[in-house]
Amino acid sequence: MKKLLTILTLALALCLVCGAALAIDYPDGIVENYADLKVGDTVKGKTITMIPAVDATKYAHGETVRLQVTCGTEFVEVVFKNVHAFKTTPDATLSTASTCTEAGELVYKCNVKGCNEVKKEKAGLASHTWVRKNTTEPTCTTAGESKMVCSVCNKVDEASKQTVAALGHDYKDTVTLVPKCKADQTIADGKHADVCSRCKDKKNEVALTLATYIATPAYNPPKNYDGHNWDEWVDKAATCLNPAGKEHWCKDCALHVFVANVGAKPLAAEFVYD
Repeated sequence: MKKLLTILTLALALCLVCGAALAIDYPDGIVENYADLKVGDTVKGKTITMIPAVDATKYAHGETVRLQVTCGTEFVEVVFKNVHAFKTTPDATLSTASTCTEAGELVYKCNVKGCNEVKKEKAGLASHTWVRKNTTEPTCTTAGESKMVCSVCNKVDEASKQTVAALGHDYKDTVTLVPKCKADQTIADGKHADVCSRCKDKKNEVALTLATYIATPAYNPPKNYDGHNWDEWVDKAATCLNPAGKEHWCKDCALHVFVANVGAKPLAAEFVYD
């Protein structure tokens, strides 16, 4: 390293009298970097009168190269140590990306042939990815609050606080009580009202008849609903008094319904005399 600094210092030296660049003597033929060679320098006692265009990165560190250096007739052996020529673009496979909380690492490969040296630099932190979120949700009657929040690290920007307006009620005509049978087997009216879909606040509740209930598709009444809570149909065998058929009962008011089979008749009576 000391020798390198000495050579570089000489390479940059200027004549204090005329201001011309001073020629450098490389008696041992070792050059730190191809770019250091200049016309007028001396290598192993030979004066360089021309410098061929050579991509020094194609030569390994310490590789000996035979160059034509004087008027196209003489050659001299020059050993290029080739200082590292790191690429200006970081290597994508070796580098790590930064996040907004952790710095990544930039890794640069040396461009000299056969060199596996790398240069590492700490990358700057990535910017936060801000999105506006409700930090306090508004309700139908009270305002909420929103702030900018980083979607990566959840950092909150307190200075971004904004008020979110109250939502207001969302009233919909809603069945609050379904019409159904009473103990005396009659059908009692139900109720419907304007009910908020969010907070369930209720207003304007009025009676709802069975006819209105089953005739309003928006109320989504069960198919064939008639106000009763029927159990399953049960087959009924014929008797002397009744034909064969089926029957069921309301589970809530015990109303009984019997339906005779089509064409069925009661059994013929048979009298037995003692």
